[in-house]
Amino acid sequence: MIIHTTSFVFKEDRPAGSAESLKTELREQIAGFPGLVAYYNGDNLGIRAGAADFGVCAVFDSVENLQNYLEHPGHKEIVARWADSVIASRQTVQFDSEK
Repeated sequence: MIIHTTSFVFKEDRPAGSAESLKTELREQIAGFPGLVAYYNGDNLGIRAGAADFGVCAVFDSVENLQNYLEHPGHKEIVARWADSVIASRQTVQFDSEK
C-alpha cells in the first residue's frame, strides 16, 4: 500500500470557516477516487506541543493511482485555491507501507 500523508499549519488570519471548508472539500474530492483504499483527515488532538493543526492520510493501492490523484485537476484546484489564504505551511510524505 502507498501511504500519502500531509500535515497543515493554518494561518492565524485565515477567513472565518475556511479551514472547515478546506477539510470538507478534501473529503468530498477524494471520495471514490480510483485506487483509494482508505482516507482519513482530522484536527490535531493537541497531545504534543509544536504539532501541525490538521492532518490527512490517504492510502492508495499503487504509486500510479496516487500520482493520478495528485495530478487530478480537482485536487490541484483545491490546493491552488486554499494554499495562500488558509495554509501557513505544510509537510507531505509518501511511502510504501510494505517496504
